[in-house]
Amino acid sequence: MSMTSNQFGNIDEALSCSYFFVNHYTSVVPGPELRPASRRRTGHRVIRSSTAGGRARMQAGRTSARLRNQSRWCTAEHSGLPAVHPLSGEVPMTSDARYPPDETALLIVDPYNDFLSEGGKLWPRAKEVAEGIGLLDHMRTMLATARGCGFRVLIVPHHRTRPSDYRTWDHLSPTQRHVVSSQTFAEGSWGAEWHPDFEPREDELVVSQHWASSGFANTDLDFMLKQHHIRRILLIGMRANTCVDTTARYGQELGYHVTLLRDAIGSFSWAEMEATFEVNAPMYAHAILTTEEFADMVSDTVNEEPGGADR
Repeated sequence: MSMTSNQFGNIDEALSCSYFFVNHYTSVVPGPELRPASRRRTGHRVIRSSTAGGRARMQAGRTSARLRNQSRWCTAEHSGLPAVHPLSGEVPMTSDARYPPDETALLIVDPYNDFLSEGGKLWPRAKEVAEGIGLLDHMRTMLATARGCGFRVLIVPHHRTRPSDYRTWDHLSPTQRHVVSSQTFAEGSWGAEWHPDFEPREDELVVSQHWASSGFANTDLDFMLKQHHIRRILLIGMRANTCVDTTARYGQELGYHVTLLRDAIGSFSWAEMEATFEVNAPMYAHAILTTEEFADMVSDTVNEEPGGADR
């Protein structure tokens, strides 16, 4: 389901259509568990933070009747019910939520060894969540799926750090100050090389490096996407609440259809995952899916096309 400002008049309506995806493709509470199965409890969800101070809890029952009603409105066209918004009474315009190969791109955000490989500078902080959600396996699956479907693949890399970087800057962010001190993604180092499973092929694009969190700001990403007629972007990689979230938000602002693959996106804590996928993303992302859900959707689309199952 694609949304434009002409189709929905207020934030409640936009929010309701964000919840279409997290309810229709997953459950009333958005998405799968964001932690190992051993931490699940019947009847409600507990998401544990790896930071000192304990855990963040989210009750499944917190989803309000209003959001459940809005979810039913957004899924009405799939259930045969009249597609009438429960608050405004309007019948919205709808469109296919499919992913044409010539209009769809997979963005792999910051697939560096420092993030994703044992021995990387940031791997100790990323490891718990990465192993808990099967991050690397899901990223591999998404890359194979994108290549198999003929989607454009782009690497969206953070700036490779040099010792002289930032010395004359007026306003370094806390993250940039940390990068200076730790020399994360240091130019010429093993940590600033691609994880071996996500090295781009000759026909895949590496866009210019971003200095902060957005893959769009001060880079050629938007230009490259438009030059290749891309309208829909899929995001995987690192890190959920910084570069992935900021790039996805910026993409939506620029008019792209944005899909987040929540088990192919990692972070440093379960609290960061919760903030991204339970609080922020439902307000701007057009789809929040698991890798399996996306692969099944693409497979169903191919099989529905004439001769699709034989290709």
